[in-house]
Amino acid sequence: MKYRRRVFSLLIACTIVISSSCSSVKQLMKSVKIQPPKVEVESAKLTKLSFSGLDLLFNLNISNPNQVGLKLSGFSYELLINDTPFVAGNQTQELEIAAKDESTVQLPVTMEYKKLFDTFRSLIKEQRSSYELRCVFTFDVPVIGDVSVPVNKEGEFPVLRFPEIGFDTLRIVRLGLTTATLELNVFVSNPNPIGLSVEDLVYSLSINGDFWASGSRMETSVIPSNGRGILSVPIEIRVLDVGRSAFALVEKEESARFQLNGAVGFSTTLPIMGHTDLPFELSGSLRIRK
Repeated sequence: MKYRRRVFSLLIACTIVISSSCSSVKQLMKSVKIQPPKVEVESAKLTKLSFSGLDLLFNLNISNPNQVGLKLSGFSYELLINDTPFVAGNQTQELEIAAKDESTVQLPVTMEYKKLFDTFRSLIKEQRSSYELRCVFTFDVPVIGDVSVPVNKEGEFPVLRFPEIGFDTLRIVRLGLTTATLELNVFVSNPNPIGLSVEDLVYSLSINGDFWASGSRMETSVIPSNGRGILSVPIEIRVLDVGRSAFALVEKEESARFQLNGAVGFSTTLPIMGHTDLPFELSGSLRIRK
Protein backbone atom coordinates (compact mmCIF):
# COMPACT_ATOMS: atom_id res chain seq x y z
CA MET A 1 0.00 0.00 0.00
CA LYS A 2 2.79 2.39 0.94
CA TYR A 3 4.58 1.45 -2.34
CA ARG A 4 1.50 2.40 -4.39
CA ARG A 5 1.24 5.75 -2.63
CA ARG A 6 4.90 6.49 -3.40
CA VAL A 7 4.47 5.63 -7.11
CA PHE A 8 1.36 7.81 -7.29
CA SER A 9 3.19 10.70 -5.65
CA LEU A 10 6.09 10.30 -8.11
CA LEU A 11 3.73 10.41 -11.08
CA ILE A 12 2.15 13.60 -9.79
CA ALA A 13 5.60 15.16 -9.36
CA CYS A 14 6.64 14.23 -12.90
CA THR A 15 3.45 15.70 -14.29
CA ILE A 16 4.15 18.98 -12.52
CA VAL A 17 7.74 19.05 -13.87
CA ILE A 18 6.62 18.29 -17.43
CA SER A 19 3.92 20.96 -17.29
CA SER A 20 6.44 23.42 -15.96
CA SER A 21 8.90 22.47 -18.75
CA CYS A 22 6.28 22.96 -21.51
CA SER A 23 5.48 26.37 -20.10
CA SER A 24 9.21 27.21 -20.08
CA VAL A 25 9.58 26.09 -23.71
CA LYS A 26 6.72 28.34 -24.80
CA GLN A 27 8.22 31.25 -22.91
CA LEU A 28 11.60 30.49 -24.49
CA MET A 29 10.12 30.50 -28.00
CA LYS A 30 8.53 33.87 -27.33
CA SER A 31 11.67 35.37 -25.83
CA VAL A 32 14.08 34.06 -28.45
CA LYS A 33 11.75 34.99 -31.35
CA ILE A 34 13.01 32.29 -33.75
CA GLN A 35 12.49 33.19 -37.39
CA PRO A 36 12.66 30.87 -40.43
CA PRO A 37 15.83 31.30 -42.52
CA LYS A 38 15.74 33.08 -45.89
CA VAL A 39 16.84 31.46 -49.16
CA GLU A 40 17.40 33.37 -52.40
CA VAL A 41 18.84 32.46 -55.80
CA GLU A 42 21.88 34.70 -55.89
CA SER A 43 22.82 33.89 -59.49
CA ALA A 44 22.26 31.45 -62.34
CA LYS A 45 25.33 31.07 -64.59
CA LEU A 46 25.86 29.29 -67.88
CA THR A 47 29.17 27.53 -67.14
CA LYS A 48 29.42 25.26 -70.20
CA LEU A 49 27.86 25.37 -73.65
CA SER A 50 28.32 23.14 -76.69
CA PHE A 51 26.32 21.78 -79.60
CA SER A 52 25.60 18.74 -77.39
CA GLY A 53 24.24 20.48 -74.30
CA LEU A 54 24.88 22.96 -71.50
CA ASP A 55 25.63 23.26 -67.78
CA LEU A 56 23.89 25.72 -65.46
CA LEU A 57 25.19 26.61 -62.00
CA PHE A 58 22.78 28.04 -59.44
CA ASN A 59 24.20 29.83 -56.39
CA LEU A 60 21.64 29.85 -53.56
CA ASN A 61 22.20 32.19 -50.64
CA ILE A 62 20.99 31.15 -47.16
CA SER A 63 20.58 33.85 -44.51
CA ASN A 64 20.07 33.04 -40.81
CA PRO A 65 18.47 36.06 -39.05
CA ASN A 66 18.43 34.39 -35.61
CA GLN A 67 20.60 34.72 -32.53
CA VAL A 68 21.16 30.96 -32.59
CA GLY A 69 22.71 28.70 -35.21
CA LEU A 70 20.70 26.32 -37.36
CA LYS A 71 21.37 23.34 -39.61
CA LEU A 72 20.44 22.74 -43.24
CA SER A 73 19.29 19.13 -43.44
CA GLY A 74 19.11 19.09 -47.26
CA PHE A 75 16.96 20.25 -50.14
CA SER A 76 15.00 18.93 -53.11
CA TYR A 77 14.94 20.53 -56.55
CA GLU A 78 13.00 20.30 -59.80
CA LEU A 79 13.81 21.96 -63.12
CA LEU A 80 10.89 22.63 -65.43
CA ILE A 81 11.22 23.33 -69.16
CA ASN A 82 8.27 25.18 -70.69
CA ASP A 83 6.28 24.42 -67.50
CA THR A 84 6.98 20.66 -67.76
CA PRO A 85 9.23 18.76 -65.25
CA PHE A 86 12.54 17.70 -66.81
CA VAL A 87 15.17 17.16 -64.08
CA ALA A 88 14.65 16.48 -60.36
CA GLY A 89 16.77 15.37 -57.42
CA ASN A 90 17.70 15.67 -53.74
CA GLN A 91 20.76 16.99 -51.93
CA THR A 92 21.25 15.52 -48.45
CA GLN A 93 24.53 17.15 -47.45
CA GLU A 94 24.14 18.90 -44.08
CA LEU A 95 25.38 22.44 -43.46
CA GLU A 96 25.74 24.38 -40.19
CA ILE A 97 24.82 28.07 -40.42
CA ALA A 98 25.95 30.23 -37.53
CA ALA A 99 23.79 32.86 -35.85
CA LYS A 100 23.35 36.07 -37.88
CA ASP A 101 25.39 34.54 -40.69
CA GLU A 102 25.04 33.61 -44.35
CA SER A 103 26.14 30.68 -46.50
CA THR A 104 25.99 29.73 -50.19
CA VAL A 105 24.91 26.40 -51.65
CA GLN A 106 25.70 25.53 -55.28
CA LEU A 107 23.45 23.44 -57.50
CA PRO A 108 24.90 22.34 -60.87
CA VAL A 109 22.43 21.15 -63.53
CA THR A 110 23.42 19.49 -66.82
CA MET A 111 21.09 19.34 -69.83
CA GLU A 112 21.70 17.35 -73.02
CA TYR A 113 20.06 18.71 -76.16
CA LYS A 114 19.27 15.21 -77.48
CA LYS A 115 17.30 14.41 -74.34
CA LEU A 116 15.64 17.83 -74.52
CA PHE A 117 14.60 17.29 -78.15
CA ASP A 118 13.36 13.77 -77.40
CA THR A 119 11.24 15.10 -74.53
CA PHE A 120 10.16 18.41 -76.05
CA ARG A 121 9.78 18.04 -79.82
CA SER A 122 8.75 21.69 -80.11
CA LEU A 123 12.26 22.81 -79.08
CA ILE A 124 13.84 21.43 -82.27
CA LYS A 125 12.88 24.61 -84.13
CA GLU A 126 13.42 26.99 -81.22
CA GLN A 127 16.57 29.00 -80.49
CA ARG A 128 15.82 29.72 -76.83
CA SER A 129 13.79 28.06 -74.10
CA SER A 130 12.47 29.07 -70.70
CA TYR A 131 13.11 27.23 -67.45
CA GLU A 132 11.94 27.38 -63.85
CA LEU A 133 13.91 26.04 -60.90
CA ARG A 134 11.88 25.01 -57.85
CA CYS A 135 13.67 24.15 -54.60
CA VAL A 136 12.50 23.27 -51.09
CA PHE A 137 15.13 23.65 -48.33
CA THR A 138 14.67 21.80 -45.01
CA PHE A 139 16.24 23.28 -41.86
CA ASP A 140 16.60 21.93 -38.34
CA VAL A 141 15.76 25.04 -36.28
CA PRO A 142 16.26 25.06 -32.48
CA VAL A 143 13.01 24.90 -30.50
CA ILE A 144 10.82 24.87 -33.63
CA GLY A 145 12.16 21.72 -35.33
CA ASP A 146 12.06 21.09 -39.10
CA VAL A 147 11.22 24.13 -41.24
CA SER A 148 10.73 24.03 -45.05
CA VAL A 149 11.61 27.08 -47.16
CA PRO A 150 10.67 27.13 -50.87
CA VAL A 151 12.53 29.18 -53.51
CA ASN A 152 11.95 29.59 -57.26
CA LYS A 153 14.00 30.97 -60.14
CA GLU A 154 12.96 31.58 -63.75
CA GLY A 155 15.21 32.20 -66.74
CA GLU A 156 16.15 31.27 -70.31
CA PHE A 157 18.89 29.26 -72.02
CA PRO A 158 20.07 28.99 -75.66
CA VAL A 159 19.06 25.96 -77.75
CA LEU A 160 21.83 24.97 -80.17
CA ARG A 161 21.97 22.43 -82.98
CA PHE A 162 24.92 20.97 -84.83
CA PRO A 163 25.79 22.78 -88.08
CA GLU A 164 25.01 20.86 -91.26
CA ILE A 165 27.93 20.02 -93.53
CA GLY A 166 27.37 18.88 -97.10
CA PHE A 167 28.92 18.48 -100.52
CA ASP A 168 28.37 21.39 -102.92
CA THR A 169 30.47 21.02 -106.10
CA LEU A 170 33.76 19.69 -107.49
CA ARG A 171 34.94 22.05 -110.19
CA ILE A 172 37.85 21.97 -112.68
CA VAL A 173 40.07 25.05 -112.25
CA ARG A 174 42.90 24.04 -114.56
CA LEU A 175 43.41 20.97 -116.76
CA GLY A 176 46.80 19.95 -118.16
CA LEU A 177 48.23 16.88 -119.88
CA THR A 178 49.43 15.25 -116.68
CA THR A 179 47.86 17.29 -113.86
CA ALA A 180 44.57 18.92 -112.98
CA THR A 181 43.67 21.46 -110.35
CA LEU A 182 40.20 21.04 -108.87
CA GLU A 183 38.17 23.10 -106.43
CA LEU A 184 36.16 21.16 -103.84
CA ASN A 185 33.31 23.18 -102.37
CA VAL A 186 31.69 22.13 -99.10
CA PHE A 187 28.76 24.03 -97.62
CA VAL A 188 28.17 24.74 -93.92
CA SER A 189 24.65 25.60 -92.77
CA ASN A 190 24.38 27.30 -89.37
CA PRO A 191 20.91 26.94 -87.74
CA ASN A 192 21.95 28.76 -84.56
CA PRO A 193 21.48 32.31 -83.19
CA ILE A 194 25.27 32.69 -82.87
CA GLY A 195 27.91 33.18 -85.55
CA LEU A 196 30.42 30.45 -86.41
CA SER A 197 34.05 30.87 -87.36
CA VAL A 198 35.43 27.95 -89.38
CA GLU A 199 39.10 27.70 -88.46
CA ASP A 200 40.19 24.51 -90.22
CA LEU A 201 39.00 21.63 -92.38
CA VAL A 202 40.69 18.26 -92.95
CA TYR A 203 39.44 15.91 -95.63
CA SER A 204 39.96 12.69 -97.57
CA LEU A 205 38.39 12.30 -101.05
CA SER A 206 37.74 9.08 -102.96
CA ILE A 207 36.14 8.80 -106.39
CA ASN A 208 34.58 5.53 -107.59
CA GLY A 209 36.28 3.76 -104.69
CA ASP A 210 39.76 5.06 -105.56
CA PHE A 211 41.62 7.42 -103.23
CA TRP A 212 42.23 10.79 -104.94
CA ALA A 213 43.41 13.28 -102.39
CA SER A 214 43.61 14.33 -98.74
CA GLY A 215 44.68 17.52 -97.07
CA SER A 216 43.57 20.46 -94.97
CA ARG A 217 42.27 23.99 -95.29
CA MET A 218 43.39 26.48 -92.64
CA GLU A 219 41.72 29.63 -93.98
CA THR A 220 39.17 31.19 -91.58
CA SER A 221 35.62 31.68 -92.82
CA VAL A 222 32.73 33.27 -90.92
CA ILE A 223 29.26 31.71 -91.11
CA PRO A 224 26.64 34.19 -89.82
CA SER A 225 23.87 33.21 -87.42
CA ASN A 226 21.08 31.38 -89.25
CA GLY A 227 23.24 31.58 -92.37
CA ARG A 228 25.10 29.44 -94.89
CA GLY A 229 28.65 29.54 -96.23
CA ILE A 230 30.84 27.75 -98.77
CA LEU A 231 34.30 26.39 -97.94
CA SER A 232 36.53 26.10 -101.02
CA VAL A 233 39.39 23.57 -100.95
CA PRO A 234 41.95 23.45 -103.81
CA ILE A 235 42.96 19.93 -104.89
CA GLU A 236 45.74 19.02 -107.34
CA ILE A 237 45.77 15.55 -108.88
CA ARG A 238 48.25 13.85 -111.21
CA VAL A 239 47.84 11.03 -113.69
CA LEU A 240 50.47 9.01 -111.80
CA ASP A 241 48.47 9.39 -108.59
CA VAL A 242 44.95 8.56 -109.81
CA GLY A 243 45.54 6.61 -113.03
CA ARG A 244 44.55 7.28 -116.64
CA SER A 245 41.00 5.93 -116.27
CA ALA A 246 40.31 8.15 -113.30
CA PHE A 247 41.89 11.13 -114.99
CA ALA A 248 39.47 10.62 -117.89
CA LEU A 249 36.60 11.45 -115.54
CA VAL A 250 38.04 14.92 -115.21
CA GLU A 251 38.57 15.36 -118.93
CA LYS A 252 35.10 14.13 -119.93
CA GLU A 253 33.19 15.58 -116.93
CA GLU A 254 31.52 12.24 -116.33
CA SER A 255 29.40 11.34 -113.31
CA ALA A 256 31.08 9.40 -110.53
CA ARG A 257 30.51 8.17 -106.99
CA PHE A 258 32.33 10.11 -104.30
CA GLN A 259 33.23 9.54 -100.64
CA LEU A 260 34.30 12.59 -98.65
CA ASN A 261 35.35 12.21 -95.01
CA GLY A 262 36.89 14.69 -92.63
CA ALA A 263 36.25 17.19 -89.86
CA VAL A 264 35.55 20.90 -89.57
CA GLY A 265 36.92 22.93 -86.65
CA PHE A 266 34.71 25.74 -85.33
CA SER A 267 34.82 28.50 -82.81
CA THR A 268 31.82 30.72 -82.06
CA THR A 269 30.99 34.27 -81.07
CA LEU A 270 30.47 32.94 -77.52
CA PRO A 271 33.84 32.60 -75.71
CA ILE A 272 32.35 30.02 -73.34
CA MET A 273 32.12 27.45 -76.15
CA GLY A 274 35.76 27.35 -77.21
CA HIS A 275 36.86 25.18 -80.16
CA THR A 276 34.68 22.36 -81.51
CA ASP A 277 35.62 19.69 -84.06
CA LEU A 278 32.70 18.31 -86.04
CA PRO A 279 33.41 15.15 -88.08
CA PHE A 280 31.54 14.44 -91.31
CA GLU A 281 31.05 11.56 -93.78
CA LEU A 282 29.53 12.42 -97.15
CA SER A 283 28.85 10.22 -100.17
CA GLY A 284 26.81 10.31 -103.34
CA SER A 285 27.00 11.01 -107.05
CA LEU A 286 28.76 14.00 -108.61
CA ARG A 287 29.74 15.41 -111.94
CA ILE A 288 33.09 17.14 -112.15
CA ARG A 289 32.35 20.43 -113.91
CA LYS A 290 34.43 23.10 -115.58
